[in-house]
Amino acid sequence: NIQKQQEKSQFELSAEQLVDKVTHITQQIQLLQSEIKQLTQQIQQSKQQLQVSHQQVTTSKKQQINQSLLKKFNQYQNMLKMKFQQNQDLMKIIFWGISSSSKEKEFFVNLKLAENGVEFVNSSHDIPGIQEFVNESQLTGNIGLLIKRIRRSFVQNF
Repeated sequence: NIQKQQEKSQFELSAEQLVDKVTHITQQIQLLQSEIKQLTQQIQQSKQQLQVSHQQVTTSKKQQINQSLLKKFNQYQNMLKMKFQQNQDLMKIIFWGISSSSKEKEFFVNLKLAENGVEFVNSSHDIPGIQEFVNESQLTGNIGLLIKRIRRSFVQNF
């Protein structure tokens, strides 16, 4: 009888210990779940901060590139004594420094932007062969060559 009571006592003790261990493990699981949730939130915040930082860097790089291009564009305008103005599908190219008698006098040509390239609209002075220049530009897509020829024509004739 005493032996049965000792076994029962040990069994009850073991059952209590088992309940305690299960309770302890359950608490640890809950704690780990809470920590995982916190870590997930921190990761989300870090991702958002990284995206914002990436956008800021990208925007900054774009601004630097735009400023650099604008600076070069202005240098070329001054060097070539030429500027562009655009109004919807009409592009006006203005040249100066052409006439030796009046360096400030402006010469211009208006070109219409079309599906096949550009079309001649009008100019401040006659340009011999302008339609041939435009047709060739439409075939080759070389607008740079067209602009050079227009400038050369102004220089040769004025």
